Amino acid sequence: MASRTCDLVERVHLAHQFNLDALLRYASSDVHTFPHSPSKFSFGHGQSNPTFLLEASLGSSAKRYVLRKKPPGKLLESAHAVEREFQVIEALSVHTQVPVPRVFCLYTDFSVIGTLT
Repeated sequence: MASRTCDLVERVHLAHQFNLDALLRYASSDVHTFPHSPSKFSFGHGQSNPTFLLEASLGSSAKRYVLRKKPPGKLLESAHAVEREFQVIEALSVHTQVPVPRVFCLYTDFSVIGTLT
């Protein structure tokens, strides 16, 4: 068992790794404004699902994208439903005046950012 905070953080980061090159190729083909090489990629937090921030400088402005994924390990079928989260946010943005973040895409292909166990 890890006894230092930095050891625990390292274990969490390792558990949430995925192939960044695969993500960039996949997102660049589906999201018109997605940068080919983000200048900053960082692990954030999230209540239930790991959350990542990708930042890229585009001339004098910067673009920021948030990526959410399911946590590693065996999950209950109805738990960590990022698909449902995406659908709710997208529906709210299309059919209501509720202020929600813009969603760009939902990937269900686990070979791109799939969960490593």
